[in-house]
Amino acid sequence: MENDPGYVRGLESIEDENYRRAWLYGDWDVVAGSFFGDLWRKDRHVLEPFKIPSDWYCYRTFDWGSAKPFSVGWWAIADGTKAPDGVYYRKNTALGRRDSDAFRQYIEKLTGASGQNEGVLFRQVCDCYAASGDMAAVAQALGLSKERVRRILITEGAYTNDLISQIAWLHDSGKGKSVAEIAEILKISSSTVHKNMAYGK
Repeated sequence: MENDPGYVRGLESIEDENYRRAWLYGDWDVVAGSFFGDLWRKDRHVLEPFKIPSDWYCYRTFDWGSAKPFSVGWWAIADGTKAPDGVYYRKNTALGRRDSDAFRQYIEKLTGASGQNEGVLFRQVCDCYAASGDMAAVAQALGLSKERVRRILITEGAYTNDLISQIAWLHDSGKGKSVAEIAEILKISSSTVHKNMAYGK
């Protein structure tokens, strides 16, 4: 400041509000030129973490990114009841976290191997696959095996091929064939039958 007494005055005179907020006030949440850059306020749009009620609808969004790394957003939709932080969030208000380990752990608990909420997990797999078309990438992004992703997609009708159709026909369409019988008929291993069969079949 001693070397440049007009420094602050120069920052105050910056016409672009986003740059002025960043350089004068140290508000680095500003992204100049972004769609919401002039609307975003950390003090208004960022909440203290709280445990998401189990009956709130939760989901995840994923963007593969092209020029930049991918982005994952975790979201909860308020149902209008009082939240653990004491606030009543208007019904259908979306609350999200981009980097919350606590929220990620909550979702993992909700959708984990215990099967507490298989519907959420199945929906996440289908949504990610619809966006990417790449089972291996979906498996990696969601921390699942490729076989689990494949079987979820088969179960939800989001992926099929001739072999899957043959197995389903032999097992479900009044034929009632066992895995071993299907493997013998199609001249494949029982393991291959399992990998290409819907869950609960």
